[in-house]
Amino acid sequence: MWGQHGLELRLAQTGAAAKITVQFVTGGVYFEHTLDAAPNGVVRIPFTEFDHRAGPARARST
Repeated sequence: MWGQHGLELRLAQTGAAAKITVQFVTGGVYFEHTLDAAPNGVVRIPFTEFDHRAGPARARST
């Protein structure tokens, strides 16, 4: 089963290409992965591709 190895997302583009960041927390530990150009359709992200973060992501000012 894929869910034991990573996340599977179904994405639909509704406008301009955009970066998408997926973040989850387990046991108080944050993990994050960014898709630079989110494709249209199914995306599989293995858990090994998630980077460890020290805390919650903060909104970046532009």
